[in-house]
Amino acid sequence: MPPDGGNGLRRHPRLVEFFTGLALSVRQYCGRAGRGASTGSEYNMKIGRRWKRFYLRLVGEKAPPEYIARGWAIGMFFGCLSHFGFQLILSVPTAFLLKGSKTGAVLGTFLTNHLTIFIIYPLQCYVGNRLTGGNLDYDGTRSIWKNVLAEQTNQALLELGRELVVSFFIGGALLTLVMTPVTYFLVKFLVIRFRRARSAREPETQKTVE
Repeated sequence: MPPDGGNGLRRHPRLVEFFTGLALSVRQYCGRAGRGASTGSEYNMKIGRRWKRFYLRLVGEKAPPEYIARGWAIGMFFGCLSHFGFQLILSVPTAFLLKGSKTGAVLGTFLTNHLTIFIIYPLQCYVGNRLTGGNLDYDGTRSIWKNVLAEQTNQALLELGRELVVSFFIGGALLTLVMTPVTYFLVKFLVIRFRRARSAREPETQKTVE
């Protein structure tokens, strides 16, 4: 995501804190893994708590499962297909038009966040380049992308040249075709499962109170 006014992450500091904290926890865990099982358990718990908060945000919205899943699928669609600061500009209005979760439309775009783009963007460019008959390898693609990922601006993206920009969008389109339906059905499944589990616990809680 770019550091300019279109940057969605700056508008959602909790998401920045979540991804940054998760990355820090993983780094600290890897660095201290050899210091004992108790230390490893402590960092496992920290990572687990962060994922639990993210999971509850995903399934906890009070709306029909289809509505929630549609919003997340819209966010994933534009998170894969669009680039840099345009995801939110496109995903939120689309969520209004297609009657999907606005929260999901925002959070779903963060597949491409300030931690993952260093892997995803060169990878989708590499795949797109292969599909168009190019001969770049992944390491070469990453090397070419260094300036773009460092600056994270549209100007830097355009300076890649027509061939690589086309490859970038073709790779993104392929990623979109895969991830959008997967996101819809996965989110719908998780929401339904969460609500069934909560409904099953409620009678037991009532009995305990009585």
